[in-house]
Amino acid sequence: MDCYPPSPDHTCDIWQAGDSIVPADAIPPGDSRPYFCIKVEATFTTYSESEEGEANVVESVERVKTFVVPLEQLVGSDESWPAISNMLSAVNVPIGVQPCMIHEIDEYLRSVARERHNTGAKVLPTIVSIRVEDYVEDNGDDDNENDGDGGDDVVLRESMNEAAVAHVPASRAAVEGLEVVEGLDGGLTNAKCAICQEEIVVGSDEIKRMPCNHVFHGGCIVRWLGVSCFLPTLSISITYVLFYDW
Repeated sequence: MDCYPPSPDHTCDIWQAGDSIVPADAIPPGDSRPYFCIKVEATFTTYSESEEGEANVVESVERVKTFVVPLEQLVGSDESWPAISNMLSAVNVPIGVQPCMIHEIDEYLRSVARERHNTGAKVLPTIVSIRVEDYVEDNGDDDNENDGDGGDDVVLRESMNEAAVAHVPASRAAVEGLEVVEGLDGGLTNAKCAICQEEIVVGSDEIKRMPCNHVFHGGCIVRWLGVSCFLPTLSISITYVLFYDW
């Protein structure tokens, strides 16, 4: 499977919220550190398309969890991407669609922490609203209802369960061995970073290439491989990279 950005059907919206989302006992007594209180609301919808071209909802699931995390762990830290990924995985966001979302959340949290009106705040409440959509083929065969595997309604749940399997970071040797690309040529598959969604600018950006021949901003792919040895992909299914240590 090729490695492309998440589908436009997967969305991630983030905004600063009111103090009402902060649990009463969120901060340990005597702890003077600033915190983020992040409420993750994730909606997963599976559609099937009929022969007439109509999209029908097969299954829709919503999962909501609130996380209280020290600001120092999410801003200016190498722990930020793994910490954000763990939050997304806790509500079963598939690992294959996480990279762009993690980048977006990380950028937003850093900007919030820098805003003058947030200086000195004990808790910064934030809501992350995620929508993940999946499509299955509707073959009109009613026998699926009795075939023992649950039919189409298990597709989304199975794909969401892949998130737990993929949380194995790439080995340090593999990351350090990534090819540094000096210029884009016709043999490369993409000229846009699948993680940050920004164009790769030859001569000004550090460019690193994966064995699959896809290129990324060096900082983006290194940070992602610190989370998982799976590549960013278009669909919920994920591409495996043999970059782990046992």
